Amino acid sequence: MNPIIAHIAKCGPVSVAEYMELALTHPEWGYYQKETVFGAGGDFITAPEISQIFGEMIGIWCADLWMKMDAPETFSLIELGPGRGTLMRDLLRATNHIKGFHEAAHIHLVEASRQLRIHQQQVIHHPHLATHTSVKTLPNAPSIIIANEFFDALPICQYIYRGEQWFEHRIESDGETLRWNKIPYTAMLTDWSEEIAPDTVVEQCIAAEAIIDTLGTLIREYGGGLLICDYGYEHGSNGDTLQAVKHHQYTDILDAPGSCDITAHVDFKRLQILSQKAGLKPSRIASQGDFLIRMGALERAERLTTGMNSDAKNTILNSLNRLVSPVHMGTLFKALACTHPLIEPAGF
Repeated sequence: MNPIIAHIAKCGPVSVAEYMELALTHPEWGYYQKETVFGAGGDFITAPEISQIFGEMIGIWCADLWMKMDAPETFSLIELGPGRGTLMRDLLRATNHIKGFHEAAHIHLVEASRQLRIHQQQVIHHPHLATHTSVKTLPNAPSIIIANEFFDALPICQYIYRGEQWFEHRIESDGETLRWNKIPYTAMLTDWSEEIAPDTVVEQCIAAEAIIDTLGTLIREYGGGLLICDYGYEHGSNGDTLQAVKHHQYTDILDAPGSCDITAHVDFKRLQILSQKAGLKPSRIASQGDFLIRMGALERAERLTTGMNSDAKNTILNSLNRLVSPVHMGTLFKALACTHPLIEPAGF
């Protein structure tokens, strides 16, 4: 019997958030405990794995922010959900020429997966490297924080409005299979003040709210900023965005939990509001394509491809096109910076 089915049989129906947390991060059979989830041989591929230019542009963004912070002699360079460490590796290479940046940086990786923590330490070579399983253990220091495809994997709850009554989506089991159910929800969803049409699904990520609050305190008190890159939307509720991916194909969320990635689109407008409540200054919400181009991605591609043969040049240009083109990742993926009120971030 699948462990989640056994858990529900014993403890009763679970919320979508509880289901995601069990399926993704359980220490024994959670999805992110697998050795291979990223890349061509895994279930999905992220921007840093597509092109080195992504991590390089993030590196330039970090170096620019560090200088706008008056180049503190020591600061925390933090990545949330660093995956295989590719982004941080490219970031460090791109900033190797920035005088004092590497010497000042103390790298902190926040990663739930035991297997990925091991891999990251093999890929990222830096004298000051620490790993965490929660943002709560990050040190009090000036901080530059990167979150690429991190918020989409945080557990969400789903609610649906039927007439004058809210219901919560929950997952139950008959002892052999998983199935959806709806139960009346009596609490008020006060954060959705706009008029809700019948049968509208609203998603709420409590984990994101807690993380933004913690990081907001850190940045507000010690200086720095947070850069979020993810797929999502910016105009209120976007309905049911929950999805599961296995072997680069969409699959049923309830099919073989623990063997597929489960995510939901990120509500960027909500992150803007939360960061403002935490005392930070949110940027406008930019498309990923617009952000990377503003950071110099096209110029970097031109320099990289100088002198290359046509095949090598096309490989680099096609990879960058996947990141910035509206028909690929350029528009669906968004970028948002949340900084100390006295700092104006690059790229927006």
